[in-house]
Amino acid sequence: MARIQIVDGGSLRRGRERLERISTEFRSADKEILVEGAKIFVRALKDNAPEGQTGKIKRSIRSRRRGNRLRFLADYRAKFVIEGTKAHPIEPKAKRVLSFTAGGEGILTSHVDHPATRARDFRQAAVDQADPEVAALLRRTGGKVLRTP
Repeated sequence: MARIQIVDGGSLRRGRERLERISTEFRSADKEILVEGAKIFVRALKDNAPEGQTGKIKRSIRSRRRGNRLRFLADYRAKFVIEGTKAHPIEPKAKRVLSFTAGGEGILTSHVDHPATRARDFRQAAVDQADPEVAALLRRTGGKVLRTP
């Protein structure tokens, strides 16, 4: 047998007001979650990015928020690390020779055959590292909203 509960209009109004407060809290919690979640993920990306010779990729990792969307950015060289490269020749463009240092020795040459580099996608390791901390953030902020009187 079904139960029927009679609710007075005041209870409905209070319930609706509480739902509106929770909705407002969720919107502000969304921003907090995005900002804090971005910090967590940027830290994880930096922890997992290869150091390289200069550390430029690691230092360049950052996030941008537009509304409720996040983008994670890094130096263009991160693409070569993540996707790897094919073997390719390197020829001088503006000069007649290439100049670089290898093994502490200055080298001048007219051509270099650059070897392929294997892909080292550090993003998944960063997701795995950040996951427990982001989950805790969601529990903490979601719980705070749901406890709103």
